[in-house]
Amino acid sequence: MSGKPLRVLLVEDSENDALLLLRELKKGGYEPDYERVETPEAMEEALGEGFWEVVLSDYHMPRFGALAALEVLRGSGYDTPFVVVSGKIGEDAVVELMQAGAQDYVTKEDMARLCPAIERELREVEERRRAEEALRFLSEASTELSSSLDYRSTLAGVARLTVPQLADWCAVDVLEEDGGVHRLAVEHQNPEKVAWAHELQERYPPDEDAPRGLSEVLRSGRSELYPEIPAQMLAAAARDPEHLRIMRELGFTSAMIVPLVARGRTLGAITLVSAESGRRYGRADLRFAEELASRAALAVDNARLYEAAQREISERKRAETRYRTLVEQIPAVTYIQEPLESATPKAVTYMSPQYETMFGYPAEVVDEEHWLRTLHPGDRERVLAEEARTDETGKPFEVEYRKFARDGSVVWVRDEAVLVRDEEGGPLYWLGIQYDITERKRFEEALKESEERFRATFEQAAVGVGQAASDGRWLRVNDKLCEIAGYEREELLGKTFQE
Repeated sequence: MSGKPLRVLLVEDSENDALLLLRELKKGGYEPDYERVETPEAMEEALGEGFWEVVLSDYHMPRFGALAALEVLRGSGYDTPFVVVSGKIGEDAVVELMQAGAQDYVTKEDMARLCPAIERELREVEERRRAEEALRFLSEASTELSSSLDYRSTLAGVARLTVPQLADWCAVDVLEEDGGVHRLAVEHQNPEKVAWAHELQERYPPDEDAPRGLSEVLRSGRSELYPEIPAQMLAAAARDPEHLRIMRELGFTSAMIVPLVARGRTLGAITLVSAESGRRYGRADLRFAEELASRAALAVDNARLYEAAQREISERKRAETRYRTLVEQIPAVTYIQEPLESATPKAVTYMSPQYETMFGYPAEVVDEEHWLRTLHPGDRERVLAEEARTDETGKPFEVEYRKFARDGSVVWVRDEAVLVRDEEGGPLYWLGIQYDITERKRFEEALKESEERFRATFEQAAVGVGQAASDGRWLRVNDKLCEIAGYEREELLGKTFQE
């Protein structure tokens, strides 16, 4: 039986010791694909030619050593696990290795520790990769959710994002105002299967009295996790033999159902199902799905509140008291401002109490002068240009900018306003809503900084580094690679690595 493939770079000057390492890896269930190097130049070349899952290094060699190898590895921009395999060395040397970035030290007298150490490091690398993917996914989902107040379209967009990264199937159900359940979206990579799922939903709607599943999650507001979906579970859920046959054909292997809960109210649920991928969900997957659902629920809640506010606005003065009661409960600032055509142009006639919570100023002090004074200078020109455009055209005002709070802190705001008109089309007032998006901006900035660090590492690497497409065509190269190849960047990007 062949072992697990493992790409391993051996920094070792003894061929016999290298063979002992390979024998130990095979004994531990690995099938190593390796290269042995014993000089800095050879290591740099090997790093430039391929991807390595782990580096195993002797501590001391005539021309090279573990500390120097670590420096070459990190200087190349890789965070590949680095394990020192050597004879016994002093405690101070071990500490120095760990401080320099080595993941572990295994003596050649205790080689039984080697494979467990590699397994642990590979597992941690995979966990870091998943964490980075999770942050990236949540950033994309948050951007999608904040892109519009039409929560139906944004939730459908989030469902599309989940397939196939998180699930083979994703369904989003929302509770309507009358208590009915509406399936808002179903996603799968195969459009024919999506159409089939909608048909199946009509033929076999959820049992409202079922003790578990979607109906129970909507009732209780608690998530359900199914790491395995055994045959007996399918049989218990089937309405008739045909229903059972269809579910078996779909090949469900694992599932999660997470509620959309905001302000203590269940607004719907997201169902994530694994099928053809064979993925098994665990507690970590459930926590991630619940974080996604929490963000989605907030977007639904804000959007519904906004829709409710819009409906109330259509009743104008007759519904003013009810409207104020509503908007003063939402987690955002609502305001009303006179249009340019009024007798008091740009006057703020209403500002909800949340303004003081968000910025520290009493709502009563807000006027056009106050708004301009607290507007961040770096955003002033752009925001005023947008205001002038909307004042002239009457089109919706939508912009993100920074404001100074009373305590001097900077608050990022998403400001949206629509011009409410009378029956003849004349302007009545601007109705606006301001959301605090500071946390979202901080997350986006952190992600941007991470990407910039990667680009800087790529460009400043002491070795030639490039990225090629599957057909061999260069997609990205750094200056060092151009220098090594003897081409200008534009010339090299027009070639393949085979050339």
